[in-house]
Amino acid sequence: DFNCGHCKALAPVMAQLMKNNPDVKFVFKPVTFLGSMPVAKAAMAAHKQGKFLEVYEALLNHKGQLTADVINEKIKEAGLDVEKTKEIMDSEEVSSALFSAVENWSKEQGMEIIHGPMGYNDLDREGLLVEGFDYLSTFEDIVNISIKLL
Repeated sequence: DFNCGHCKALAPVMAQLMKNNPDVKFVFKPVTFLGSMPVAKAAMAAHKQGKFLEVYEALLNHKGQLTADVINEKIKEAGLDVEKTKEIMDSEEVSSALFSAVENWSKEQGMEIIHGPMGYNDLDREGLLVEGFDYLSTFEDIVNISIKLL
């Protein structure tokens, strides 16, 4: 979630992990609980234009409030047309994709109903909560163990 302090703390760790492991596939789940739906829509719209990671990182690493002006600025900095991106953001396809992502994630967690913001991160691997989520070494160990098991 783009308004989550834990997610923001984790962003540089995950960026370094991806850089260190270019052969590992990373999957982003656009789950938003903390009022960041417009920001998540911007990231999804950027994905549809081949610029997800650039916009995602710019938005997640932004210090301060993610206003409409900031979102537009980050979209433009990524080399995307702001008006076209807004059209994609407002599309039924993007709204449905985000709603489905939250709904599917919730069901995977055993939740029937979402009762507001979640106060924890959902970094789990094969059902195990990943402790020490803000340390690169934690994830490097998981990636290295997983590669050895392949």
